[in-house]
Amino acid sequence: MFAIGPAFAAAMDQKDDRMTHTAANTASGVGASLLRKEDARHLRGRGQFVSDVQLPRMQDVAFVRSPHAHARIKGIAVAPNASG
Repeated sequence: MFAIGPAFAAAMDQKDDRMTHTAANTASGVGASLLRKEDARHLRGRGQFVSDVQLPRMQDVAFVRSPHAHARIKGIAVAPNASG
C-alpha cells in the first residue's frame, strides 16, 4: 500500500465537504451527473469490500467448471490436509 501526504489528505477532506454540502449537478433525471458517496473513502484506502468481511465459522468455497458438457462426476479428490 502507499502513503499519502498531508496536502493530499487535506485536499480530500475539503472535497468531502463539497460532496456533502452541494448538489452534484442542477440537472436531474436520466443522464444527470451524480457525486458518489463512496469515492472519498475508496481513494483513501478506507473502503470495505465483501472480501474484507469476516464472520464467525466462515469457510471458503471454490467452484470448478468442467471442460466437458454434461459429464458425469465419478469422484472428487480432496487433499488430506483440507479442513472442513
